[in-house]
Amino acid sequence: MDRLEDRVREIIRGGAVVLVAALLLCLMAGLGSTPQPAAAQPRPTLTPTPSTSPGGSAPAGECGSLCGQVIDLETGTNLADQTVRFAGSGWSKETATNAYGWYTFGLLGSDVGLLDLVVPEDGDLHPVTSGIAVAPINAWPIVVNLGVYRERPIDPPLTPATSVQPSWVRPGGRMTVTVRVRNDLAFDISGVMVTTLMPEGLTLVGVIPSQGDGRQIGGYGAGVLQNLPTGTEATVQFIAEVDGDAPAGTLQVPVSLIYREHAAAQTVAQVRVSGAPAPAATTPSSPSVAISYTATPVGTPQTLPTTGPTLLPVTGFGLTAVGVGAALGAVAWTARRLRHHRRRDEEV
Repeated sequence: MDRLEDRVREIIRGGAVVLVAALLLCLMAGLGSTPQPAAAQPRPTLTPTPSTSPGGSAPAGECGSLCGQVIDLETGTNLADQTVRFAGSGWSKETATNAYGWYTFGLLGSDVGLLDLVVPEDGDLHPVTSGIAVAPINAWPIVVNLGVYRERPIDPPLTPATSVQPSWVRPGGRMTVTVRVRNDLAFDISGVMVTTLMPEGLTLVGVIPSQGDGRQIGGYGAGVLQNLPTGTEATVQFIAEVDGDAPAGTLQVPVSLIYREHAAAQTVAQVRVSGAPAPAATTPSSPSVAISYTATPVGTPQTLPTTGPTLLPVTGFGLTAVGVGAALGAVAWTARRLRHHRRRDEEV
């Protein structure tokens, strides 16, 4: 009997130690701070930094919808008192560059227009671009720098490269003009856009940029590529259909490259139309491209999306539940050991 009582006391002491340890664990978990679930923590934000063109001081005040510099490509300086015209169907607006060679237009809505530098016919200035197609976005100013030369033609630092697929197309067929832009400059460029205005005989059906956004208004298309680091390249695809009554010949598709750090450049893609109209059964059946565009104001924070599954960390309540379970387990273990020793003593 004395042996049984000693064993019972030993088992009770062991169970009490386990129970006290479990209760202390519960108390520490309850007093500890409970971390927030991962889903409740604030997401990081990215605020883009507007870049300033190195060609001179920006005009005082806001840019409005459209602004830029007039750059003499021979001397690398800006030209004051130059007339810049922005004209659309049945309307035209003009402004002059200030003492720093900058021009600026106010709010222009979102109509498509052609941007030109107006120079006297008998003057010594010659613009390197003609009729840059632009559709201003009031919430996001577009910077278009215009280059000029005096005696010998000078190309802007960057010129877009174009290719057309297929190489020729029948009336009623579909073709794609691909514009490739590679930043071979020693610095990053920003506000990069590739624009076009389809000539008569072509109907624009889609704009697909390799990065950024696409925009389409009638025959006007723009690939808004945004930033392009040095040594990298991007492409914009303009998908168009040839009108069924288009005559055989070559259609000229003007393409303009715009960015903030230097003068805009232009090139022409040639679309060759040949043969009779394609039968309906053999007309390329590429699906129409749905294009959406959302303008992002400069300086507006952009919320980065949350990627991957949301993991909920163990909280203080979870540790409390673990401690209570451990305590109940200790009591059950003590009772089981007591019954086991009692049966052994009875058998003896």
